[in-house]
Amino acid sequence: MQLKQGDHNTNVSFWQAFLQSQGYKDVTADSYFGPKTDKATRGFQAANGLRADGIVGPNTINAAKAFGFAGFTGQTGSPGTWYVALSLETLRLQLNALFPNRSKASDGGIGDERHQTSNSDHNPHVRDKNGRPVVTARDFTHDPANGLDCNKLAAALIAHKDPRIKYLIWNRQICSSKVSPWKWRPYSGVNAHTKHLHISVDADERLFNDKSQWDLTGV
Repeated sequence: MQLKQGDHNTNVSFWQAFLQSQGYKDVTADSYFGPKTDKATRGFQAANGLRADGIVGPNTINAAKAFGFAGFTGQTGSPGTWYVALSLETLRLQLNALFPNRSKASDGGIGDERHQTSNSDHNPHVRDKNGRPVVTARDFTHDPANGLDCNKLAAALIAHKDPRIKYLIWNRQICSSKVSPWKWRPYSGVNAHTKHLHISVDADERLFNDKSQWDLTGV
């Protein structure tokens, strides 16, 4: 399975939606692999140490999966119709820019098999106005040695009370914007979240797809 400039099919739109989630704002999910999609594809490839040839083949797809891409129709696993909430993709790009060497060992978007059996925001159970499934949670790895200290990130997010936030989970505690608003409470889930900060965003599309920059003062 590969895509290249000139292709026109549903899989192209899946790839374009992924490129949009990575910050390539000139790309339109119109199912046509035109010059702008080619340019964005080459940009993604170059940024990830791949040959920038504009062809979406196995190496490019595997690199994209590390950022939450689910693949194409007909491949093993779900069709690539889901995506991670754009507000969280904005935050991910901001943190990558601030801390380019940060570890991503515990980063996560869509849930694994354990998550899929639970009522988790890592599952694509929210749908946007076009009916596409959306993952409304992301995990960010605690890596103070390379700049990203989740204690500071959590504190900054709570201090600024961004309306997009549904709740945070970090180091055996949970902080909700709705329940005991913006106060830490004990968290007793199976995963203590000591290696990463979990961020869930509101199920309202006006919020979860709000691509405004996050206020990271203090991080």
